[in-house]
Amino acid sequence: MTVRDEQLVQGALEGDNVAFGILVERYKNQVLGMCYSFTRDFHDTEDVAQVVFVKAYKSLSNLDSPDKFPAWLSKITYSTCKDWARKEKRDALSLQKLQTSGLLSRSVSESIEAGEDLDKIIAAAITELPENLQVVLSLRFYEKLSYRDIADFLDVPTSTVRGMLYRGTQMLRKLLTAYLRT
Repeated sequence: MTVRDEQLVQGALEGDNVAFGILVERYKNQVLGMCYSFTRDFHDTEDVAQVVFVKAYKSLSNLDSPDKFPAWLSKITYSTCKDWARKEKRDALSLQKLQTSGLLSRSVSESIEAGEDLDKIIAAAITELPENLQVVLSLRFYEKLSYRDIADFLDVPTSTVRGMLYRGTQMLRKLLTAYLRT
């Protein structure tokens, strides 16, 4: 029998650290996926995710509706990631920067055609999309979350997730096709 989030939140509020640990395990992939969509670095992702869970633990008493834990955690994750990006003043690695920086052994077009460095190329292309699409694509493709899990985490209907994934993949296709022509 799966314990509901509300029960785990109540247990954590009563001092049960195991209950909060279960919540961390249950939502770590969603948090990691959103963090990765901002950091694009696995070490930074883990660091930011740890900050997210510490903030969530410390402010758990501020959660009005324990059944809304995923959406509440999503908001904490998003604001923590935005704070991290602002403090780090990170410039997103765009396809253009990737091509001109020497991070690829050949042009983006040649690398795509050769099937090399695809993860780096796709990650750079994703950074050129609107933030909401970056988050959804990262959760789906890097963390392999289901549409339902993404919808629950972001507190949006599954149909919204489907639409965002469709728009995001269409935009990625256009970006990458443009680089195949250059």
